[in-house]
Amino acid sequence: MKIRVLRVADYDDMVALWERGGSGYEPELRDSKRAIAEQMKANPGLYLGAFEGKRLVGVLLVTVDGRRGWLNRACIDPGSRRRGIAKRLIVEAEKRLRSRGIGLFAAFVDEKNSASIALCESMGYVQRRDIVYMRKRVD
Repeated sequence: MKIRVLRVADYDDMVALWERGGSGYEPELRDSKRAIAEQMKANPGLYLGAFEGKRLVGVLLVTVDGRRGWLNRACIDPGSRRRGIAKRLIVEAEKRLRSRGIGLFAAFVDEKNSASIALCESMGYVQRRDIVYMRKRVD
């Protein structure tokens, strides 16, 4: 397995992986090809893919808000899970963030996704129960 930076040319494979993996995506909004291309440009070298040969088996989209690195949209192909792919993507993401001077990493994980919670905890991430997530969408 090889990890490399995703390109706009990988977009269709990303969408197919999100569909296979049961991850929701918003093709008309944040996950349109145009939006993904803009996000890749804003976060160069941080949209990561795990490949077995030419097949995309894992995705992790990493962003920076100026002081913190956000691990977003992680998805591993159902047939490739439990093989350490997500962990390798996170390790690579953290390495890239540290090289940019970012030492605080965060991820939103669905509270029902016990496997992802366990993985994050095993890698030193700590759950915060004292924060209420608020958002406002203008679209």
